[in-house]
Amino acid sequence: MMIPGANILRGGCGYTQILNTPFQGLGAVGCKLAMWRVSREMYVDRRSPLYGSRLVLMVHDELISELLANDTQRMHDAAERKAYLMREAMKETTPDLAPAIEAEPALSRIMSKDVATVRDSSGRLLVWEPPTKRAA
Repeated sequence: MMIPGANILRGGCGYTQILNTPFQGLGAVGCKLAMWRVSREMYVDRRSPLYGSRLVLMVHDELISELLANDTQRMHDAAERKAYLMREAMKETTPDLAPAIEAEPALSRIMSKDVATVRDSSGRLLVWEPPTKRAA
């Protein structure tokens, strides 16, 4: 089974895998392309706000990174840049879905399923904080 537009041959597929490959395969190719572009800027492009940060985890369609936390401007710029690179990679591999493609950045000091995008009144990213627990 050939993944359309990606020049990748997937072998040994059963019926449901053959049906799933055209769209799931393109999603995987787009995510890998995004991961490669983000990593390149993290390790090679000294002008990028991503430079010096590290890609530590890829979960389904999320790229989780450690950013340099000493500069809130740089953290904002790095998170926005990573989201941009992710959107552009997916638009290239799935152009028919381009208007619907989203990648919303978020900043957090901890890993949590609850992490959400938080912005100030001017649209700058803020660090998400978990809700504080009230004493009983």
